Amino acid sequence: MRVAIAFLVGTFLMALGFIWPAKEKSGIPVQFVGSGNLVGRDNSGKMIGNVEHYHEAPGARPTPAPEIPRSIVSEPVSKGIEFEMQFSWANLVYELSPGLWRRAQSYDNEYKRVLVVWFTNPLPMKGKPVERELPVLAHINLRNPAQGITEQIPTAYWVEEMGYQVNLGMGYNRGVMLGHIENRRFYSHINPYPYPGLNNDFDIPLRQLGEGRSVPLSDRIVIQASIIKIDADESIIEQVSFDVFPQTQGGWGVSRAN
Repeated sequence: MRVAIAFLVGTFLMALGFIWPAKEKSGIPVQFVGSGNLVGRDNSGKMIGNVEHYHEAPGARPTPAPEIPRSIVSEPVSKGIEFEMQFSWANLVYELSPGLWRRAQSYDNEYKRVLVVWFTNPLPMKGKPVERELPVLAHINLRNPAQGITEQIPTAYWVEEMGYQVNLGMGYNRGVMLGHIENRRFYSHINPYPYPGLNNDFDIPLRQLGEGRSVPLSDRIVIQASIIKIDADESIIEQVSFDVFPQTQGGWGVSRAN
């Protein structure tokens, strides 16, 4: 009896040994990781789960800039904060690594003369709480009224900041890049990267300048900058407009439009 049972068990194991390789060779992936397999892959070599994303370099490709669907021009401004503002032309250089606009130095052979509006969130009066965190982004609207041409910059660059999301809490001063003049056109660029620092630990600190959009400077143009609080409502907390116009003695003048 024992001999018969042993014979049956041996026959079953031999049959299983023939069936298992046959299944593996049939082209049907066997979902296990064992010796001879790369970690995170099945026997067919296909990645299992989300492990494949781990091996990619996420920072090699920019995050698409969100196109804000609503009309920024007609959106009401939630005036809860009284920002201090001033504007000026600044000589700036774009550096591919780490991917930001910085002030030009004496050793820089080329630079752009950029119109910048500076926003300061002042500290409160003594005894009032200090709110250090205020995540924001800047939206720019370029408009040539005479020709009826409008361009939108949904996520603008900030001076010396890598990402379009910055902290403008109390005590902070940040500069939004409105744009620069080139070949009788006013250009501004979209920053496709969201974060002030690297996207993540695998990000590559080499970033091409974002897409440029422009309007012709045949006549006066209007530039509107909106500061948008990054929250569920995406409310506009500040908005300012400027006129850029040709001067009779040559060059271009700038003035506040509101």
